[in-house]
Amino acid sequence: MHFSLDFSDFMDRIGNVPINDNNIYNSRKNYRRIIDIMRLSINEILMKANEIEDADKRREFLYQNDSVALRTILKYCYDPAIEWLLPKGPAPYKPSVFPDSHGMLYNESRKLYIFVRGGNDNLTKVRREQLFINLLESIDKDDAELLVSIKDRKLPYKLLTKKFIEKAFPGLI
Repeated sequence: MHFSLDFSDFMDRIGNVPINDNNIYNSRKNYRRIIDIMRLSINEILMKANEIEDADKRREFLYQNDSVALRTILKYCYDPAIEWLLPKGPAPYKPSVFPDSHGMLYNESRKLYIFVRGGNDNLTKVRREQLFINLLESIDKDDAELLVSIKDRKLPYKLLTKKFIEKAFPGLI
């Protein structure tokens, strides 16, 4: 597995905590949490990819940071067969202030089917909107902003166009 952060970035995220036998970072059960801290959020991946001018290097960066969640987000943004059942425009939510919300979009992206036609048509409009607001409030504020823009089919990064994504991930859209 490839990580895009170097050691100094990792230490900035977890703080300068010495590792010893009594420390939580030395326990096996917390290994997964450390990996999640090191992983870039979906928004960070797309933002860094957008900063890369060369299309081949941008495509390679996306391949290095490829995940099911990243492909899901891109598909839900650009696939014309997917119809969002949420109102256009900004959503009335309170951004998360919890540091543990970083990277939560990786887990929560599998719930996006709830908000599109054919996903869960038994939900009322009000309940679906409530669930979306709850989702936005549970993830990192930058990922939440990204999700709101994707709902409106507008990826906020001008170099990550539908045409580029179709070439980078053939068959996705």
